[in-house]
Amino acid sequence: MRSEKPIVTSRRALAFEYLENPEALEGAKQSLTVLLHVLQNLYDVTPAKKQLTLGEIVTHAKEMYRDVSAEIIERGLYFVQEFPVLEPYGSSGARPSQGGIPSIDWVVVHERIVTINPEAEWDDSHAAAQDRRGSKHADSPA
Repeated sequence: MRSEKPIVTSRRALAFEYLENPEALEGAKQSLTVLLHVLQNLYDVTPAKKQLTLGEIVTHAKEMYRDVSAEIIERGLYFVQEFPVLEPYGSSGARPSQGGIPSIDWVVVHERIVTINPEAEWDDSHAAAQDRRGSKHADSPA
């Protein structure tokens, strides 16, 4: 029996795919997309290997997107950890205001950031996982 749900490579995104809450899923995708755009722009305008703080990322995001909130950026940072666009990153631990979920305090953006399409990254990662799964099943005897 085949599932109609997408195969997700990101464990963090998996919960949103199976939540069956379209608003939450769209909010998660939007957070990742906005953050990836911000990180791409920061990569272009900051020195290589610069450690960027959460505050610097939020400030830059607000310069790019007037109505973006710190919450959207923090949620994007939660998801981006499973995409290959960060070098080191650090956290001071869980924040009670976020329900105890650890939040990233600083990042170094990897040069891979320039090779991705932020608008499609969430869905592309899922399609790639489906392709890998399909090729495994194609090689298996029926």
